[in-house]
Amino acid sequence: MKFGLWGKKLGNTRVFHEGQSLHVSIVRVSPMYMMGIRKEGPHTLMQVAYGDVIKPNKPMAGHFASAQVEPRRRINEYRIDESFFAACSTGSEISTQLLKDVDYLDVSGTTKGHGFTGPVKRHGFSMQPATHGNSLSHRAHGSTGQCQDPGRVFKGKKMAGQHGNVKRTIQNIAVYKVDLEEGLIWIQGAIPGPVGGLVWMTPSFKKAQSLSPLLPVDAGVESSDQLTPTAKESEASDEN
Repeated sequence: MKFGLWGKKLGNTRVFHEGQSLHVSIVRVSPMYMMGIRKEGPHTLMQVAYGDVIKPNKPMAGHFASAQVEPRRRINEYRIDESFFAACSTGSEISTQLLKDVDYLDVSGTTKGHGFTGPVKRHGFSMQPATHGNSLSHRAHGSTGQCQDPGRVFKGKKMAGQHGNVKRTIQNIAVYKVDLEEGLIWIQGAIPGPVGGLVWMTPSFKKAQSLSPLLPVDAGVESSDQLTPTAKESEASDEN
């Protein structure tokens, strides 16, 4: 898996660009803390902690203490290029700075779960007649079987079942603005998941992009706001 950032979906709004209304989703980046780097064959793996602060059990408390990181709810491990994170050490914070020069993202998340739903809501089927002799089959999907040959229901048949609560990835979604001070990323279009849900953001797989070099937190960042091409064009037109 490509390295990226975790974030919490705050909601949706719209912005106006050159007289056009753009739908944007706002994500607050969840700071990630380096727990350590280890080798596994030819690969280099980095363990990071992120999420809400928790009260851990004793084994995990010792693990966090050795890395000098405040206990967090989640721990993940990712394959990385060791030279890219050479400037950081155990306990370093990885934040929005990582994606400040990225114009397109792949955003993954878990879609809203609707539970067990019928074919009308799950697949958009039309309802059957409400009257004229129809009894208890108003929202039923109707016949699903076959004749004697093949004598079975094919796999993937659209029927009632679990609706949502699956992992989905939106590719090549444009970044409108990156706010380094507030830790916010404004993304054009919709992203999977409910408000408050976690999403995983990486540079677009189908675009020639790379992460920004990771600097120690002490080095700081001079600019507080990094705009993507869409927003940069808007600023240039205002100046002219």
